[in-house]
Amino acid sequence: MNNKLAKIIGLFFAAAIVFGFIGYALQNPNAASDSVRSIGFPNLTLANASAIDNKRDQIYLNGTWQFVPAIGNPQNPPASPSWGSIWVPGDWQEEKSEFIPGIISRGNGKDWEKFNNKQLSKAWYQRTVNIPGDWKERRIFIDLARVSTDAVIFVNGINCGQIEWPYGTVDISKVAKLGNNTISILVAAVSDEKEKAVIMSPTEIYTTKSNLQSRGIIGEVRLFSVPPGPLISDVFVQTSTRKQQVKLDVELKDVAQNGQVQLVAKMLDEKGKVEQEFTSTASVQSKPLQTLKVEWKWPNPRLWDAGKPNLYTLQLAVKGSGVNTVYNQPFGFREFWVEGRKFFLNGTEFRLRPALHSDTWEGGTVEVSDKLIEGYVKAGYNIAEMWPWNHDERGRWHFREFFSERADLKGFPIMAPALDITGVAWTGQWNNRQLIDRWKQRMATEMRRYRNHPSVLMWATSPNFFGNGDDQNPRRIGKRKVEGTIGPVEDKRLQEKTPLGNEAFAAMKSIDPTRPVMVHQGGTFGDVYSLNSYLNLIPLQEREEWISEWSKTGEMPYMVVEFGTPLHATMMRVREGFNKVIVSEPWMTEFTAIYFGKQAYELETKAYKDKIREQFVKDQEYKSWHMSKDLDFAPAFQKLQNLFSTNTWRSWRTFGMSGGMIPWQDGHGWEVLDAGRTKVDLGGFQPGRRGVYLKQVSKNLLHLLQPEAYKIHPGGEAIINNNGPTLAWIANANPDFTAKDHSFFAGGKLAKQIVLINDTRTKQDFAFNWRISVGGEQVGIGDKKGSIEAAKTLFFPIDLKLPNTISGKDEGEIRLTARVGDRPHSDTFSFRVFANPAKVKDAVTIFDPVGKTSAMLKQLGYELLPWNGSQVSSLLIIGREAFSSGQNLPGNLENFVRNGGKAIVFPQRREWLQNMGLRVAEHVSRRVYPVDSSHPAVGGLDEADLRDWMGESTLIEAYPNTIQTGARLSPANMPWYGWHWGNRGGVSSASIEKPHRSSWRPILESEFDLAYSPLMELDYGKGRLILNELDLEDHFSVDGSASQLVQQLVSYGINSPVFGKPLRVVLIGGDVDAKKLDSLGVIYQRADSLSQDVGLAIVGAKANVKDADLRSYLNGGGKVFFLPRQVPVAGLGVSLQQAKDFGGALAVPNWDELKGVSGSDLRSRSFYDTWLIKSGGEIAANGLLSRVAVGKGVAIFSQIDPDSLNADAKTYLRFTRWRQTRANAQILANLGASFQVDGVVFNGSSKEFYHSDYKTGFEMGDDPYRYYRW
Repeated sequence: MNNKLAKIIGLFFAAAIVFGFIGYALQNPNAASDSVRSIGFPNLTLANASAIDNKRDQIYLNGTWQFVPAIGNPQNPPASPSWGSIWVPGDWQEEKSEFIPGIISRGNGKDWEKFNNKQLSKAWYQRTVNIPGDWKERRIFIDLARVSTDAVIFVNGINCGQIEWPYGTVDISKVAKLGNNTISILVAAVSDEKEKAVIMSPTEIYTTKSNLQSRGIIGEVRLFSVPPGPLISDVFVQTSTRKQQVKLDVELKDVAQNGQVQLVAKMLDEKGKVEQEFTSTASVQSKPLQTLKVEWKWPNPRLWDAGKPNLYTLQLAVKGSGVNTVYNQPFGFREFWVEGRKFFLNGTEFRLRPALHSDTWEGGTVEVSDKLIEGYVKAGYNIAEMWPWNHDERGRWHFREFFSERADLKGFPIMAPALDITGVAWTGQWNNRQLIDRWKQRMATEMRRYRNHPSVLMWATSPNFFGNGDDQNPRRIGKRKVEGTIGPVEDKRLQEKTPLGNEAFAAMKSIDPTRPVMVHQGGTFGDVYSLNSYLNLIPLQEREEWISEWSKTGEMPYMVVEFGTPLHATMMRVREGFNKVIVSEPWMTEFTAIYFGKQAYELETKAYKDKIREQFVKDQEYKSWHMSKDLDFAPAFQKLQNLFSTNTWRSWRTFGMSGGMIPWQDGHGWEVLDAGRTKVDLGGFQPGRRGVYLKQVSKNLLHLLQPEAYKIHPGGEAIINNNGPTLAWIANANPDFTAKDHSFFAGGKLAKQIVLINDTRTKQDFAFNWRISVGGEQVGIGDKKGSIEAAKTLFFPIDLKLPNTISGKDEGEIRLTARVGDRPHSDTFSFRVFANPAKVKDAVTIFDPVGKTSAMLKQLGYELLPWNGSQVSSLLIIGREAFSSGQNLPGNLENFVRNGGKAIVFPQRREWLQNMGLRVAEHVSRRVYPVDSSHPAVGGLDEADLRDWMGESTLIEAYPNTIQTGARLSPANMPWYGWHWGNRGGVSSASIEKPHRSSWRPILESEFDLAYSPLMELDYGKGRLILNELDLEDHFSVDGSASQLVQQLVSYGINSPVFGKPLRVVLIGGDVDAKKLDSLGVIYQRADSLSQDVGLAIVGAKANVKDADLRSYLNGGGKVFFLPRQVPVAGLGVSLQQAKDFGGALAVPNWDELKGVSGSDLRSRSFYDTWLIKSGGEIAANGLLSRVAVGKGVAIFSQIDPDSLNADAKTYLRFTRWRQTRANAQILANLGASFQVDGVVFNGSSKEFYHSDYKTGFEMGDDPYRYYRW
């Protein structure tokens, strides 16, 4: 017996039970042992079965076998056990499973008394097989395609040899006889590892307990025969379309004499006809193993290609010098190679659209394998990666070789696994030659089993280890070397792993020089720049441009082997390992609000909000959200998936993406229907059947990703529509084809283009037409017919002068109808045309040392008066970047505003805002939303006008280069905020998180949870200050909506009335109420009663103020704010009631007192119990608010009670507490309250803008812009 096998099994049973047959196998003189690792005798496939009479040479023994647990110390097969039965292939851990074949029936008696199929460590398999008469005097072998984990083969009671994990071939010629033979196999299921590594990313590795995934004969079993004497043990067929040649590496075994041999190679087509015949001679030596190399020119073979499964069978005869043997090897003539950034198959560029092929036992059946391939093709994929986990891990089952056969027959390309090196790499045993050499040997043996499959275009290997924390940097993608620095930790890791990686992947190329090696998430390693790309919520515009640099300077093909579209894990709080991420707080709605504004809240389902509360465990711990339908298929998340996948697939394919993207978890786009979970009968087992047998299989596998078995969600629709063989869409004009320019001036030029993509394998005809309308009237039309070569992209410009006669703004639309080949396509693009701005004649005072704001205002016609520091009646404008210019203001801005002045501060740098104590969104905002659409500054402009402005913002660097300097790194050794890639379409480069405790009133809102604002106003003293962080200077001249907004904003600043803040704000209430106001930072005085000199009276939760006194005060124009109460009678006719499971409100009443309050402030992340307004006054926000008008005065009752949320314990309500805090502060400010931090903008800094409950850490922090690979 092999010493390794003896050691493994011996060590195991020394700790468990004595395995007596081991010694017997080593010592028994009658043993007919002649086992080898594997003889590459090809499996019987439809290709060679129909071409030659190969059935005579092999017999498949798949099906039902007798089965019994092995008891004690067996020396021989059991004499008369109580046999049960089991399926082969199958797993004895399974019994009556619908999905995995296993034990069919049990026996009885002592053999089965203590039977535990989950822990059984050894068992006997047995069946009778008839060896045909024409195998007389031939060599006969038994081949186990996979066994978990080790086996001893007996034929007619005689030990013939052993098979060590995971497969092997045993020569049974000495004991097999013609006619019936009893084959007995003793299988041991033995794990030799205590733990194994789980490698999620280059910086995320953990270990888990090692358990056998399967036990038993888990692969096909067959007998095959060859002529006596020396034999061909392997043939490697290497074809080249570039050289027009075929090469053979022929491995001969057991040659006994030196001399010459003749090789005759007949190339048979699918019908067995000889299409080509080659001959050659070679010298042989007397030795156990040798390889002959021959090659011939072949100028005109039929090529195997995607969708064209042209197959041959090589019938190779070798004769002479005691050799007389024949070998039949199916193959396809094709060549696949890498050239620069591109892949080529048979001389034509091949742009890949990859899918992930997951192993299942059901997928091991012929029926399911074929249907899976059909499903991939129907869904638009043209290649699949078999995920390259370590299939050498003991107990791992798979049917990858079988799937490769089916892919050959279907003309479907695949990426097959080459043996994983990470088992050596992650342990740091870089210089352990014994381990490395053992890996090389096993890698070579594995690779030989796949390398004649034409469907295998490249090798995939060693997942998630060889990349680095900066490998998604757009400047690094596709580069062969890591230049500069990736941080001290990652620099060291790269230095350590490079020698082993280079050696390992070079070893793979030496075994098979005909195929590229793709290292899954390997970055620069291998022949393909391959990444797990989880760009998270990095702005969509930047995501679309992510491969722009690669498309110009990349040196390798780029393939995304795991693409977060984004992944559900991106929606979670935690930025750490996947296992921690998925059990943390979900922020799905808050993230989707970045792109859909208030609609994200409107789309939120009760089930999702309920789930947040149900999944919560404690602190920041939740039950797992993995595979949660309430998250994955939430309407807002699906809307986001559709938007992201549509835009990314279109833009990346237009950039020429060569390797494509595997949408991880299918882009969350498909949900198995109940109908898909039903079973489909495959009929009875037929002898000789290939692969796995299951009586029934799941319908969803027979209709993969198809509507018969799946609900196709918007995320799936986007992939189907944009990942097919052809594509047609409306893009922006080159070179900025990803831009979303959609706000034009009357009489201006509309510049777009039609993009056609043909990723089929042949030239296709195309035809398209487009129509443009403005204001419902057609203003342009065009069409085109022609042809497009394979793997080509064509661009057809649309240039149209827009109508001059526009009043205000008009709606426009481009509508495309196209056909490429036999595939129809359609697309629409909406835009708006704005009237040209009239020259204004207003005069404004300005301080603008940088000059950018002045240039804009002059172009729009404003008269500009330099500010000399005095109190002027005109609007004062502080120009862009003035506070970082180094020049001091000529006067005191705080006094100017307090004394009644009105001022607008145009965009300042982020650092100025942050130094003040404000938090700023890390991302450039491309979409902002009106808080109140009737606000004069933004009236007539909606969210479509306030997104994706033409041109590029310039307040921050567009394409920062951190290659040499490195970036700020997180604890995960990745850039803290990911990467920034362009400012195209920017609306605001510095959106400010809305202060929770101040008088600042947002006019626009944006970003995560709509918690940020690029435009806010502050009523201060008798005047008003507007803080504008919109990038207007960069866009006004080319974008109609930006131009209109400049004028409206300045007009509002000039003309809006300011009423000033009251001098006296009082609290009538107790110490608890005072503590609440103090925590808000309200400036107030304590009082026991009302008086007419009070501008605003705040009534405490338990304060008892008579209605008569209140009405008298209100009649005189007073204002009252009632803090939240928990009593049935609140005052002024307002009554309250307790409410269970309240979910907040989205509708904000149109009251002056609620200006600046958004639905984001009134909604709740989940449900809670509270007191709501039942009756009295004008009730709004689902009972959170009531307004009582008395005479000239008004009273606001607020049941917005952040302190009652218990958010320290129910942490999922922390953000709700922040928003509610801000809502109350906003209402108080609108009623006239001032806050301690209001004056900070003029000088100084404060940490009091926000609720004190803010987590600054990386892994569990509150900053939504922290980046982690998930």
